[in-house]
Amino acid sequence: MLRKKGLKSIISLILAFAMLFVICTPGSNMKVRAAGGLYYVYITGNSAPFATKTLLADAVAACYSNVSCTIVVAMDDDDMGDAVQVWSDKKITIKSQSATDIKTIRQPNAARHFAVHGNSLTLENIILEGAGVTSGVNGGLYLCCGDATMKGGAVIQHCSGSGVDNSANTWTALHMWGNATIRENRGDYGGGVNCKGILNMNDEASIINNYAEFDGGGVYAESLSLITAASGATFSGNIAGNGAYIMTDAGDILTHDAKIATSSISLDTLPNPPAGHAWQYAYNNG
Repeated sequence: MLRKKGLKSIISLILAFAMLFVICTPGSNMKVRAAGGLYYVYITGNSAPFATKTLLADAVAACYSNVSCTIVVAMDDDDMGDAVQVWSDKKITIKSQSATDIKTIRQPNAARHFAVHGNSLTLENIILEGAGVTSGVNGGLYLCCGDATMKGGAVIQHCSGSGVDNSANTWTALHMWGNATIRENRGDYGGGVNCKGILNMNDEASIINNYAEFDGGGVYAESLSLITAASGATFSGNIAGNGAYIMTDAGDILTHDAKIATSSISLDTLPNPPAGHAWQYAYNNG
């Protein structure tokens, strides 16, 4: 009996080593995916990274306090883990290694990509992708305070609980420059953006094909928010359960005592405001 047990143990050990050899042999069809992606951390403007990380949270934590840092994403990250906290002493840019090869950071968990607690976060030529769930919070940005900027080909897509939630404070700001796009997200209020602070869009930015269960498929603008949309900014294909008090396509922007400034997007379709409220500031030079 002891000999049989010993023989079984030896056979199991041999099989384990054989499996390890197959997995680790170059060219093998069997692969083990490492957690995270590949992130190079630079002081902004420097030519050489001072850190290399496989986890996004570790790359952000490596960034120096009160020094502008850039995190270059060299490969897709299919499971970034928990929401990454960007604290008030951090000023971080996250970008793909190449503008022609945009990388994707995926959040399959019930958490945001980032929670910004002050200072600034810039996304450049990078895709933040959620899991496409239909309820709860998944992916995107939560702005507690501070600024977030999307530029170049930055995209936020397939997130739940709004693509960007900056409804916490009036001193939050989301800036969309270049071809920045918020698309195919969903939430109860503001499928694309739930806005209490500032939303700034240039003439190539777009908020498209988002869905809100209740109000504001593209953007829900809360009291005291300020939305500035330059000539050519695009709102299209957004849907909301409540289509009242909308600018342009049904569900695109629902405003509630918000300030709106735009150079060409038609405001002609704005109906009368809700009882007890008024449009504080709206003009159209188009």
